[in-house]
Amino acid sequence: LVVLERSPEEGLPARSSSSSKTELKFPHRVCLAGGWMDQPWVSEKHPGSCVVAQIWPSVDFNDRSGMATSSRKVAIELWGDQLPAGDPVRNAQLLFGAENPPGSEYISGTQDHIGLLVPGVSRIDYNGKFWPKHIENTQDKEALFSLANVGYDHKLSGKAKINFSVQYEGANLTGLTINKNFNNIGRAVLFQQTNNPSSNPLNAIRFKTDYTFKNNRGTFNMGYQFRNDKQDGNFEYAYKNMGMTQFIIDPLFSSNLKVNNNIHAGYIQYSEKQNKLFKQIGLRAEHLVRTLTFSNNNKQNDLILPSLFPSFIFRYDAKDKLVLKTSYTRRVKRTNNFELNPLPEREHAETLEQGDPNLLPELTGALEMGLEKSWQKGNLNFTIYRQDIKNPIQRVNKVYNDTILNRVFTNASKALQIGMEVNLTNSITPYWQSMISGNLYRYKIDGTIFDGAVIVSNASIIYSINSTQSIKIQKGLALQLSINYLSNRITAQGEDGAFVTPHLSLKKTTQDQQWTFQMQWLNIDMGANTANRQRITTRGSNFYTTTNYIYETDQLQFSLSFNMSKRNRKITLPVSDIAEKEF
Repeated sequence: LVVLERSPEEGLPARSSSSSKTELKFPHRVCLAGGWMDQPWVSEKHPGSCVVAQIWPSVDFNDRSGMATSSRKVAIELWGDQLPAGDPVRNAQLLFGAENPPGSEYISGTQDHIGLLVPGVSRIDYNGKFWPKHIENTQDKEALFSLANVGYDHKLSGKAKINFSVQYEGANLTGLTINKNFNNIGRAVLFQQTNNPSSNPLNAIRFKTDYTFKNNRGTFNMGYQFRNDKQDGNFEYAYKNMGMTQFIIDPLFSSNLKVNNNIHAGYIQYSEKQNKLFKQIGLRAEHLVRTLTFSNNNKQNDLILPSLFPSFIFRYDAKDKLVLKTSYTRRVKRTNNFELNPLPEREHAETLEQGDPNLLPELTGALEMGLEKSWQKGNLNFTIYRQDIKNPIQRVNKVYNDTILNRVFTNASKALQIGMEVNLTNSITPYWQSMISGNLYRYKIDGTIFDGAVIVSNASIIYSINSTQSIKIQKGLALQLSINYLSNRITAQGEDGAFVTPHLSLKKTTQDQQWTFQMQWLNIDMGANTANRQRITTRGSNFYTTTNYIYETDQLQFSLSFNMSKRNRKITLPVSDIAEKEF
């Protein structure tokens, strides 16, 4: 770890992210459920769980207030007023031993020590002993974001203007993936545990300028943008097999990973409207330079990729509120650094997941033709389209060994999607507004993966249906029901199953428009075992795998909001381009 020198303004202390972490106060523990389950005289009667959360409040609590204050005092005696480094569970064991030395008449339960030292929310399973049988933790990743933007607009004349802006993004991204392989569902024997801790600080800057000129016929735009983002990550793969007392770092799967992206881009665009015809034509040029370096093998991967992105839009206003339209755009889906990282994570017993440092951005050219028709109570949009996709990014599998699959991000050669989309909005009654949309298309993917080792050719018809029904029960009270359905979809090696998500919401707004109450029933299932779940299947010459992903259903959410001012003042805030996507 290298801590850079800081040069603060006169009278201000020097600070860094490293020093800030050491100044943090010690956390507290809050018990959410199962408070006495950590005592053997309770859990030996019937096994059960306790749920605790590590919190960082801005105020201190009184002793004996139910916030593990006594255990916290012992922890501060051990480590000072800061969270100790190292394995959180091991630290909790040390704290348990320190608070309960030999000869103690009363043994303090371990939920206090685990709640104080293990980040996030933890479910702790007890079966008649002081130390739990199992700890399930939700803390996977966290980040500290910073975002700053400064801009300047200048009016050159009555018809021309120019603007400049600079935006900085910083993020300290950290994560921890834990995989435990037990003998069976009873979890009596732990065969192996793998830990994948990571830290991945990101720094990015974007500069752009835009020039606009208007004349009697139309508007001319041009601009330039430079973007640079750097990540200096540290990824570890540690494992502990049955009989081992300590974790061992696997050097083949552990490394420092540095990523540097430089993008220069410029564009030119012209638009005008003559009588009933609007037209816009543009061209964007981009030059990408990407560098990846790895400390474990001193290997460097370089990518230099120039690209052109032409576009046009034509819209013709026919009679009776009918608009005919056609357009072409070429878009880029950039790789994130997770997809580029070749260091594997042990997602679960049967899977290693890793990226591809040679992964290319996905380029899509979309040609569309359609119409828009509006009337007093609604509107209709109909579009037919063709999308030619170059380097489609796919997550595919290959065999790592006889029991583990390697899940890898890679590019297929090309894909083609041809289809049509319909959107209909209509006010059926003054109190009932209906929105229905559908998308039907044929998707075909061709090419090779794994450097030409596997030939890919797969195609199918795919469709989606979405509906939202909004009912105004009375003034200030509204009910909304929505349902989204996506059919089976083919992938390079198999198919993703159908997916359905129904939702219901009830919203009440007070007469003065200041208070809003809302109840949401998300992913409605009611025991049908159909909502918010999806089966994903892949197959190859020497493997077959299918997994049914089951997510949370029948969630109830309640919200209350208060609007302090009725003034509608538009505030433009900077938006993250890179850090939020990486997180």
